[in-house]
Amino acid sequence: MAVRALGASMALASTALADEIPRACQDVGFGCAVMALVIECFKATNQGIEVKVENSPIGHW
Repeated sequence: MAVRALGASMALASTALADEIPRACQDVGFGCAVMALVIECFKATNQGIEVKVENSPIGHW
């Protein structure tokens, strides 16, 4: 479900013609690893839009 939410938010951001999309993730379980795969797919189909990922320590959101 988180992957779908991420994809939806990225799709909305891409329609706004953003140059950079900020994302944060917590490296709990496979969180950031899965997000990295989704981001690579997004970047492949949305060239010119950079996704900036910030890893956050647990409990700092």
